Amino acid sequence: IVMDGNLPNEKVSYHLAGGGDRPHFARSVSTNYGLTFRIDPKPLMYGYNQTQSLLTPSRIEWNSGHVIRFRGRLWWVGLVGAFGSGGGAVSRHICQAPLSSDGRHLLGVPQKVFPAGSPDDYRSVFVLHEDNTFYLYYTRSKTVMLLTTAAAG
Repeated sequence: IVMDGNLPNEKVSYHLAGGGDRPHFARSVSTNYGLTFRIDPKPLMYGYNQTQSLLTPSRIEWNSGHVIRFRGRLWWVGLVGAFGSGGGAVSRHICQAPLSSDGRHLLGVPQKVFPAGSPDDYRSVFVLHEDNTFYLYYTRSKTVMLLTTAAAG
């Protein structure tokens, strides 16, 4: 997914940089409206210290989330999941957390979007913030779901 960056002509993408059960995640930045991208040479970390209260062992799935700006702050909304790869079902939670201004680190423990829910076979997340409403599109198994909610106060 390609998202707007901090500058008017900047685009940012979070993606895989190597696969398997222990993949590497990366962040790429474009300063020319997405015509070309430069891969940040520093890999994104799994966030072990932030995710273990959700699932053990687990990681931040940088390539299956989305970044939004809300009330002047960057927020990451995405998947925290057990280690695994391939097409089989994987246990994941949809979570949210404030994101550092450089877009590389979550600022705290990710909070579940569905607090009472068990981990499920969530596959991808996309968030749209329009006027005072959030639209959370997510894939559960092979079904695309939509949750809408008004922004709090």
